[in-house]
Amino acid sequence: MIKYYGLKNIAFMAFIPAVLYSCRKDAGVNSNTPETVSALSAQQQSASAASRAGYQLVWADEFDGGLDSTKWTVSTGNLNIRHELQAYARANVNVRNGFLSLLAEKKTTDGQAFTSGKITTADKFTTRYGRIEARIKLPAVPGLAAEFSLLGLSPAGWAPESGEIDVMQHINRDNRVLGGIQWENSGHAIYRGNSPDGYYFDYHVYAVEWDPQEIRWYVDGKQYFKANITDGVNSTEEFHKPFYINLNLAVGGDLAGMTVDRNLPTSMVVDYVRVYTLSPSASRNHITA
Repeated sequence: MIKYYGLKNIAFMAFIPAVLYSCRKDAGVNSNTPETVSALSAQQQSASAASRAGYQLVWADEFDGGLDSTKWTVSTGNLNIRHELQAYARANVNVRNGFLSLLAEKKTTDGQAFTSGKITTADKFTTRYGRIEARIKLPAVPGLAAEFSLLGLSPAGWAPESGEIDVMQHINRDNRVLGGIQWENSGHAIYRGNSPDGYYFDYHVYAVEWDPQEIRWYVDGKQYFKANITDGVNSTEEFHKPFYINLNLAVGGDLAGMTVDRNLPTSMVVDYVRVYTLSPSASRNHITA
């Protein structure tokens, strides 16, 4: 059974302002092709801004070379998740000109009618608390679901008791994105919020700020949602453990529906992913395969 939690079920903490990270690699608006641009010390400037807010940059990928296999694992095959219609393939994950592209296309592989891209830091990097952000341009295509999430470690694969922090989920052509948590609370519990209406098909910075008391969700530095996890309230003890990073573009399934637009191929394009901690002693946790 899946439980959907409303505002009355979660106690909220005081609002904490976000820092707007405006320094970035600028690019155009073609959602299918990463553009050639100059980086102008984006990582250093962003790290400086975060430092002023009490954060320290502890892990990042600016995608300035090929895909870094010391940071990411490429998922392949039909993962049998939420009745999705894609098989993930290495060929659908590309890094070029400082951008990561996760390509969805109509191509039969492993018995699935579509292929797409998915990468994770599982077995390579995890984090517990801090600010986790990515600058992403989303496709506006019915039948697709784009996701930037943090997932709990589980030897048996994903399960509610492992926990999930959805930093950003975008479905079809919706003019909003979703942020929220999924966990085990006498069943599969989900607590989500919607961003304000906006145009999400250009680049935007999606982030969470996560500490032992609460998780807060931001788009371009503006907070739109939060969830209390103090002392594991409402069985949220999952969110006090290390999580790894996931980026994927799904085709069809329970989230996006089974009707897929013919306007493929198209891509979810990622400019960078950065992880900050509040202090050197905060939980940045490297693990090995």
